[in-house]
Amino acid sequence: MRLTLQNKSIENSIIYYALIVLACMNFFEEGALLTLILGIWFLCKCHFKFEIDATFICMLVVTLTVISTALIYERAFAEILKAFNFVLMYIVGRRGYSMAEDKEAYIKRTLFAVFIGFFLQLILQYGYNFGKTYNRARTLYSIWTERPIAVTLIGLLSAALIGYSFYGLFLCKKKYVKVLSAAAIILTIIVNLNSATRTPFYLMIVCFIIMAIIFFSDNTSENAKNRVRVFGALLILVIGVFVAYEMNVFNLKTYVGSSALIGRLSYMGIRTERTTLFIQFNRLMPQYPWGGGHMREVIGRSAHNFLQESYDLYGVISFIALICFTVHMFVSFIKLLRTKGKKDYHFLIISVGISLFVQCCLEPVMTGFPIALWMLVLIDGMTTSLIKNDVLREII
Repeated sequence: MRLTLQNKSIENSIIYYALIVLACMNFFEEGALLTLILGIWFLCKCHFKFEIDATFICMLVVTLTVISTALIYERAFAEILKAFNFVLMYIVGRRGYSMAEDKEAYIKRTLFAVFIGFFLQLILQYGYNFGKTYNRARTLYSIWTERPIAVTLIGLLSAALIGYSFYGLFLCKKKYVKVLSAAAIILTIIVNLNSATRTPFYLMIVCFIIMAIIFFSDNTSENAKNRVRVFGALLILVIGVFVAYEMNVFNLKTYVGSSALIGRLSYMGIRTERTTLFIQFNRLMPQYPWGGGHMREVIGRSAHNFLQESYDLYGVISFIALICFTVHMFVSFIKLLRTKGKKDYHFLIISVGISLFVQCCLEPVMTGFPIALWMLVLIDGMTTSLIKNDVLREII
């Protein structure tokens, strides 16, 4: 049986990709609702058939804990609706890959839709806030609501772009993907320089180094053919950027030196409050095991990682479930790395997955931009089915 949507397989459904793009754009500040619509639409089209495994149970537990705390602490009804997105996005990724006729196309198009959604939102948010600097009061204004939003949103949006761009620039052979990836990296650099956001620059360096190590350590014959090309592209990129900066081409050095980020680094350096926040939340965790946001009230700020934030908001049960999800995800990535005859989409999944995960560990994603975490859950669902399919293929 194949999942067909009006005589089209899932990987050819325009509605499917449009909903992902709109959700990742947080279109009119309704990203959570659009994600819910995507999940319900998908369930209807696949006749409510889906695989139940350990990660599904974990996401179901998270959903139930979010709903229970919303009822206990009398939160808005929207919080209850958002809760279903955890389990729904896992079903979309897991079932979508299983039933796709062209599984490679499903992975590539799904992650391209995620990339485009984040890219469009970054363009719109930066365009709307163009001309503002954020040396001290680092606040943006939402293009959708005109209300202030935390500038950390920029970091969350940048993560998927950085992860996808490694694949787009060095592995994908389609020219339009290369152009879009280059544009995304350039925009990410410009936006984060002007919003004084440091994390995406660290993430860019770390992600590209990790993916380069992974790529060049792969000894499969198909990958060996691409090594020289990728190495040459990386070398040209590094040398080109260095020369352009030192020669102040297009006033690049002047632009960077006068940016809000350099201004922030001049008085803050590279120190961060995340370590202090992590320790503060750690000390309070035994006192508030059942959620409710009490630790945030005591400290005055949200936890800057999705695990502690889930503990604070939804309690220890959701915290344990998300730890299990994290362990499963990394085990899946390791299995992908050990796959014989890896294709470019294997590297794509790992690159985007690592980037989103790292960013979710550095920002208050649950309250700030949960769509980033939901897309990570979707990726884990795809990865689980991909590994299962590879194992079956080897047996056959």
